[in-house]
Amino acid sequence: MPRIIGLALLIGFSFVLIKHTDFDYTTAESSTIALGFLISCAYLFGQFVERLRLPKITGYLLTGLLFGPYLLKFISKQTLADLDFINHMALA
Repeated sequence: MPRIIGLALLIGFSFVLIKHTDFDYTTAESSTIALGFLISCAYLFGQFVERLRLPKITGYLLTGLLFGPYLLKFISKQTLADLDFINHMALA
């Protein structure tokens, strides 16, 4: 239960930060904040779905789908393009 509360607080804080402040998607700082947010949410979602007897990767995928540029739009397409180097490093 504390993980769900932590996840709700993290999402609420990030929503306030992104939607109600002068948040600029084109800076390196925003990419770092987005990466930290995604990693934190993915970890918490992974822990949550593990209790439902699903693999953690399901939580990671749901995090990307939910907070990516297509559903809730917490992460812009520009920020996602800025974080593309992580994809290249993972494939290497």
